[in-house]
Amino acid sequence: MKTFRSPLLLCAAVVCIASGRTALAYTDFGQGRPIAAKDLAGKKFCWNGGGWTIYAADGHYTNSKGDHTHWSVPEPGVVAIGQGRRQFELLTDGRIHNYHFCIYCANRDIDSWGTLCN
Repeated sequence: MKTFRSPLLLCAAVVCIASGRTALAYTDFGQGRPIAAKDLAGKKFCWNGGGWTIYAADGHYTNSKGDHTHWSVPEPGVVAIGQGRRQFELLTDGRIHNYHFCIYCANRDIDSWGTLCN
């Protein structure tokens, strides 16, 4: 039994490593600095997908889908919106980059880029 278990564990480790590399290949996250609350507070961002989001200075959150909840930055680079958390970074050109893995979207990475709305 031990003879069979070692190759099985080795194969499982290789699959895990290969899956991680594949997932990382689909996002360019890590090109900016971790977002801070001051980068979002009191600002409205327009997203590459056509929607917009308002991060009110008092912590209220509203978007073009009609969602109303609260937002915060519990740690650098992590934005909590309602019960969810996502990774955010501020790019050198002033855009914000939002990344999350979506298990309900065919297990894929979702990248969005936002700019300050006029």
